[in-house]
Amino acid sequence: MFNSSNDRPELPLEIVELIIESVDNDKKTLRAASLVCVIWRTAAFPYLLHDILISEEADYERIKKLCFRFPRLSTFHARSITLRPGTRLSSEFSVAETLRSFSFSRLFEDRRWELNKVAAEFPKMPKVTSLKWVMGRDVQHSIIVGPSIHRHLSLLPSLQRLTLKAKFEDLHELELFLSLCCSGLKSLTFQGIWFRNSRSRPLGLSHNSNLCLLERVAFERTRSSDPTYDEVVDLVILFLKDKIHLQSLRIRYDFTMSPTSLERLLEKSKETLEALVIEPIGVADNPLWAHSCQPFAHLGPQMKCFTFGIPQTTPGGPTLTNSAPFEVLDFFRFAHTLPPLPHVTTLTITFRIYNEWDASEIWGASNYPERNMKMSWHRFLSWLAAQMPSLNLLVFFVKFKIKFNEGDQERFFGLAKDAVPPLRPGVNIQLQWMLEPTTSISI
Repeated sequence: MFNSSNDRPELPLEIVELIIESVDNDKKTLRAASLVCVIWRTAAFPYLLHDILISEEADYERIKKLCFRFPRLSTFHARSITLRPGTRLSSEFSVAETLRSFSFSRLFEDRRWELNKVAAEFPKMPKVTSLKWVMGRDVQHSIIVGPSIHRHLSLLPSLQRLTLKAKFEDLHELELFLSLCCSGLKSLTFQGIWFRNSRSRPLGLSHNSNLCLLERVAFERTRSSDPTYDEVVDLVILFLKDKIHLQSLRIRYDFTMSPTSLERLLEKSKETLEALVIEPIGVADNPLWAHSCQPFAHLGPQMKCFTFGIPQTTPGGPTLTNSAPFEVLDFFRFAHTLPPLPHVTTLTITFRIYNEWDASEIWGASNYPERNMKMSWHRFLSWLAAQMPSLNLLVFFVKFKIKFNEGDQERFFGLAKDAVPPLRPGVNIQLQWMLEPTTSISI
């Protein structure tokens, strides 16, 4: 077949699709290919829509039209959906919209929210495995699980990963929402859950509402003004029922949940849990080391990887008193609630460095005994290694919040290395770092 305009051979669409399929994960190449001609665009464009973002009303119609124009988009290409209404920047609003958004009625109105009905008209998306349901800044809208949400979630039969940050009418609505997703769910992440009503209707878990395949749970977000996850933990435990496959648990211990909720989660998953991440530990009103419950006593023999981080330090300076030493001591108190963990083989301790004073305050020596962090680390790490007789890898993971020059980084790493005492033979010590949000590097 030839192109009549320039008599050059034109590849059939089937051949072009095979070529595009070989570079389906290379976004740069896909964008270039989509600009070659109509045939190449037809083949390449759907691959650029593996991840679908819905952030405003018009997106629903756009996606519906794209699914009609590219039939394989819904059946083959779409892999994840992020629903994030209310994410437009304030500069994108007109003057009239801005005035309306700050009117008295809008500020204090507490409305209910349903999914746009066009979303219920999408075709089935059997390849979508990830859904992020992240409400924007307007959390006054509370979710009601109505027909549109029922229909939309039924279009995602292969859903495995769910991320939630939303406000629900009450705990019962969250129960309904999770029950629609739970059949094949393997990963569940909470980035913030709020409830509109203080009273919740009775829960009615059916026999089909079961998170039996769930392998990973994460509780993120922490602000003292936000509600705790205790009610959500109660609901998750009800969904877990008797068959447990939970392998990984991540939480932020501060205002996120009570020690009792942490204890219940660990007790429920003690036979299967392999990795526990508590980062950062924070300092709540009722710190874990002062609580009567002992959640870590429920860590079972499958627990091999343990990660925990020091609390968020307050950046200091030459004229300010850095809070890092006191927060590191709180971290030590937290760790001393740990019982012997004979099965843990990998321990990761995370830090955040904001400025050049943080490193010396966290790891450095001092003439003041209470601020001599090097001496404190020598005592603490020796004790910790004794608590974990199977430990063979200790990782110091440093997250730099700002970019330092190479000389400063080397000095930071030198302080960290000096703070690690000689441990028993067989314990490999690594120092890793990252400049958030880039990838990590080992040293």
